[in-house]
Amino acid sequence: MHRFLRGARRALLSAVVLTVLTACGGGGGSDSPANPSANNKPPQISILGSGDVRAMATGAAGLGATVGGIVRLDAGASSDPDSDALGFEWRLVARPSGSALVLGDTKGKVLQFSPDVLGDYSVELKVTDGRGGQVTQLVPVSVDNHAPVGNVVVQVTPVVEGQAYNIANATVGYVYQLDSGASTDADNDLASRKWEILSKPAGSAVTLASPTATAISLSPDVMGDYSLRLTVTDARGASSTSAILVQANNRRPVAAITNNATPEALPSAPSISVPQHTQLTLRGGDSQDADGDALTYLWTLVGKPAGSAAALSSTSAINPTVTVDAEGPYQFRLRVTDTAGAFSERTLTVNVGVEPPVALVDRARITLLAGQTAQSSASPSFDRDGDALSFSWSLDARPAGSAATIATPNQAALSFVPDVAGTYVATVTVSDGRFTASTGVEIRALASIATSVSLGFTPLDARYSSGLDKVVMTTAAPGLRIVDPATGTVESVVLPLAVKNFSLSPQGRLAAVLHEGLVTLVDVQNATVLRTSPTLGSQTEAMVDDASFVMLMGQTGGQWVTPAVTVMNGRTGQFVTQSQQVNGGTFYGTQYGIFSGKLNKAFVMAQGLSPADISFFTIDPATHQFSGSGDSPYHGTYAMQAPLFLTDAEDVLFTVFGTFFSTQDLTYRGKLVGLTREVRSLSNKASAEETLVVEGPGQYFPYSSQTLLPSYKRYTSSLMLPQADLSLPTIGGQQSYGLQVFHSSTGRHVLLVQTGSATRQDPAAQYHVFTR
Repeated sequence: MHRFLRGARRALLSAVVLTVLTACGGGGGSDSPANPSANNKPPQISILGSGDVRAMATGAAGLGATVGGIVRLDAGASSDPDSDALGFEWRLVARPSGSALVLGDTKGKVLQFSPDVLGDYSVELKVTDGRGGQVTQLVPVSVDNHAPVGNVVVQVTPVVEGQAYNIANATVGYVYQLDSGASTDADNDLASRKWEILSKPAGSAVTLASPTATAISLSPDVMGDYSLRLTVTDARGASSTSAILVQANNRRPVAAITNNATPEALPSAPSISVPQHTQLTLRGGDSQDADGDALTYLWTLVGKPAGSAAALSSTSAINPTVTVDAEGPYQFRLRVTDTAGAFSERTLTVNVGVEPPVALVDRARITLLAGQTAQSSASPSFDRDGDALSFSWSLDARPAGSAATIATPNQAALSFVPDVAGTYVATVTVSDGRFTASTGVEIRALASIATSVSLGFTPLDARYSSGLDKVVMTTAAPGLRIVDPATGTVESVVLPLAVKNFSLSPQGRLAAVLHEGLVTLVDVQNATVLRTSPTLGSQTEAMVDDASFVMLMGQTGGQWVTPAVTVMNGRTGQFVTQSQQVNGGTFYGTQYGIFSGKLNKAFVMAQGLSPADISFFTIDPATHQFSGSGDSPYHGTYAMQAPLFLTDAEDVLFTVFGTFFSTQDLTYRGKLVGLTREVRSLSNKASAEETLVVEGPGQYFPYSSQTLLPSYKRYTSSLMLPQADLSLPTIGGQQSYGLQVFHSSTGRHVLLVQTGSATRQDPAAQYHVFTR
């Protein structure tokens, strides 16, 4: 940290004091020449004192002043009763011992001087008229105070990115500290300080945070001159000023390093690795300065391995060379300095010698049933030096009670059978003989059945309440059944008519059950009917939001629907809005869809129209008014049809064909691989990074088998990568077949299955809900 002292410059502070108006008295006198005019009257003296002066505190005649201050006596207001022209003569009649004061111009109306020592001074003024009349006046000046001396010390604090030593001219971006702590007052009564910015460059936003502090900070933000003034004042009002000019005429340089090796070319990077005995060329030519100033270069070999004799070919060249002769890290530092002395530094680390291997596995996350074989392989691992690799597997985590082991731990391939449900972590350590690297495989083993509930009824359709962790099903009774898979409890809700369709609110605490011409709002949490209201139509779809507002659409019989969408308060039966005009979208006849609570957006498809298209409409969450509609940009390009399914984040929409689209603009995102039948049920869990699919018979795969399957599909990540199918268990000694699949709030798989037959709704079938 460098400091330098700027000298103070004194400025005049005008403190005006009126002295004495005299006419041959009050310390003055009148003299007559030998032959004065008998009718002549003497002049009248008026003296005005100003500058660094003050009235005497005791009320005595005269002025108080400060050593080095300005005393200005102005007799310009003097007059003559006869209107004669006046002449002026000033004389210093008394001064303190040691004073060398000499008056300057003594013949003018105004006298100005600066007392040089403490003590009493006496100045006499003689005023004469043109006819010999004259008068004198004494002005006592008591000098009893020293003015403070303002001194400014400037300290330069560099910013974090670079370092700089103090320079006479400032650099934009650095912080300058202006310190007036060295200011003095001979009387030891320094009272206050005041900093001011007198001028700054156009566009600058610089301000002073503490203008009365002893020290302030200034950080120039644009190039140009910054003019500041410091005023120091003592207890009796005497003051002094110091002017500071900060010239920001420079910008900080930026250093950049590129490097390559001979004979092998190396990429530019903060850290590179090269073989031993390689000659490196370190390149600093990409360094730059925002002002275009010429740069000087200073290279330093900061660190090197023990035993290395490596040295730079030059410390000041732009592109020096060095031959690395030992294995280990070498660290080089480049400092670039511009013509104003500002500089910047960057470092480069070069690793020399053998590199560790890179450990990779082909499957990092595996989900399977306990008792099945988990397989992964570390064969994708590699070594940049071409060394032979060895492998060692270890089991680093497993559930309590597990006794499972890895049978062949010293092979690249992992073959492992988890013995109890839970999470396992298998780690492979890859060695090239000198260095090792590790990576892991997470294995989630599911119980064949964790909990199971046998149903004493035939479910027609099912939805999952994520907020309650319960399965809600419709029956032919008519009614709803609400099943808790964890406890086995089954609650019933009696409905007035047969169910045409139903849906749950986003949180799963409400259900909208559509009947012919009616809709029933059900409190799922308390298993009670809140209200049944007429719909004034033969709608085919009813969706409900968390605020109990029901959206109705579609019409049985395949007609154009007017209005396309109707919104009703399910608790009161009052209609909120009916869409008057649909801008885009096909709202025709029988329609089925799904509602996204996160987007306040419903997606629907008309059945039987060709080409098929996904339509949507939006609802204002505050007013629940219909607020707009549209459709996908495709008309026959991709296979699509209801039922529709959403991901956990509600950012992707799936169709029965496994095609999926962005919910933002309905652009195509892909298709699930490996499907042989329709997607009858789909569940996505973001935290588990998995999507589960139950395939089943339907009308869109006419040549596929119409029986149910004893397994379900699993896909991972947002890329929907296919994994091994998961088999369904036997229940009561009978194979189960999948109907629908869900995720619990904790990520468990929840499945509705049937046993006793693979045919959907076979009279001999039994139904179950189980978790794993």
